Amino acid sequence: MVGFLEDARIVLIRRGESVSDVFPEWTKSAFNANGDYVPFDLNMPSTIRKRERIEDFLLDPPLTNIGSHLSRQLGLSMIHEVPTVIYTSPQLASIQTGRKLLEGIPVGVGWNIEPGLASYFPVGTECPKFDVKLKKDTVLKIPYINAILGKETLEEFQRRIAHVISKLDFPLGESTIVVAEACVIDAIIQSFIRNGKALTQRQMASLEKRIPCLSMMHFDVKDNGKWRMSAASLPGLLSECDPIRNIPDVNFLVRPIFDY
Repeated sequence: MVGFLEDARIVLIRRGESVSDVFPEWTKSAFNANGDYVPFDLNMPSTIRKRERIEDFLLDPPLTNIGSHLSRQLGLSMIHEVPTVIYTSPQLASIQTGRKLLEGIPVGVGWNIEPGLASYFPVGTECPKFDVKLKKDTVLKIPYINAILGKETLEEFQRRIAHVISKLDFPLGESTIVVAEACVIDAIIQSFIRNGKALTQRQMASLEKRIPCLSMMHFDVKDNGKWRMSAASLPGLLSECDPIRNIPDVNFLVRPIFDY
């Protein structure tokens, strides 16, 4: 609940730091000859769930211990702006980020995994296969997402994200969090803030630097569906890490003028 808020507030959060962010080829050293997981760094989770192939961990990596800790701390910081619900993509790092946010938030909050918020995978690239069991209705279904990943054009991906966001429930007077990858956050901003204007390829190449892990962007949505940037600011992680690391380049994302 957000005091004195008339519009619906949407907070976009990029998922926390993943093991692949820190150790790009970590699977080469993290599994023994028997295929058992053996972490080689204190920033790696002590255990991970079994998967059919070791390669699947690179396609859909877990959070680091630091990513988990800071996600929970971010939840703790939301005491003055408690969300009504959290939506996450079906990717493991986003799900774990949502779970840790919930651990930190001081009151009960709804949580929905929305398969339609899955990232963009260029045509022909190897993609994860999601197997999360969902108890609630979703805009798109897991089998459908598994079938289209790696077959969508970028424009089709952007239309998918716009469709999913337009179908989600954002109650007036309440705050809702969406946790996803940087490309999903940009697709949302493109559709609802930039009036469909896409980034250039050079601009897309810098996207993950523009939207750091656990960075947040606030938008207010009127009852007519019109989005606008919000002046609201949730408490940052000033006591936990360098604040520069989780501040998004909002001006660039909203008005991408320069090709850099």
